[in-house]
Amino acid sequence: MNADSPIVTQPDQSPLRRLFHPIREECPAQAAPLLRRLANWDVTSARHSQRVGAACRSFGMFLSLSEDDLERLTLAGFLHDIGKLSTPRAILTKDGRLTDDEYQEIKNHSNAGADLLMEEGFSQDIVSITRYHHEWWNGRGYPEGLSGMEIPFESRVIGIVDAWDAISARRAYHRQRTDFLALSEIRSHAGTQFDPDLAPAFIDYSVQRLAEQRRVA
Repeated sequence: MNADSPIVTQPDQSPLRRLFHPIREECPAQAAPLLRRLANWDVTSARHSQRVGAACRSFGMFLSLSEDDLERLTLAGFLHDIGKLSTPRAILTKDGRLTDDEYQEIKNHSNAGADLLMEEGFSQDIVSITRYHHEWWNGRGYPEGLSGMEIPFESRVIGIVDAWDAISARRAYHRQRTDFLALSEIRSHAGTQFDPDLAPAFIDYSVQRLAEQRRVA
């Protein structure tokens, strides 16, 4: 893939995931060069990043965010996993459960991504959102153990969408879980991993979109 290659896409296997296309047209121009680099390193991570970015924009519109807030959320959503450029490819593509050491290596991607975005001249807002998208509402996330409202709003949104996509995506090492099971897991972790107000809002949004799709099917 050369520098002029389009952002990668893939068919989605579930109705909800199809709602967040077309990805290529929605990808912010500022994110495209870095996502191409990520696609060259690990195409699965790049595809996931694109789905999360597109879903963040769609969910942000549901939340009636201002245009500036929506633009910031969308850009950070597309770039949230860019730190995986620093994660060994063997770990990113491993089939099966990660060892403790490999998991620690994966966890480094939050800081690595934020540092890369800072070097690339992105705003401090985007840097911070990226750094803290794995923080938990109850303070048990990483990299700094922030909790509650200490976590940037956009990071809290990305944390939900990121987890939802990871749960519902196909992986070689577990069977595909249904959309509703993924949403059930989001609900069960509201107030612990996820913002207790944003988690049910995402569920309401997803169910509404799925119902809309079925009405026009």
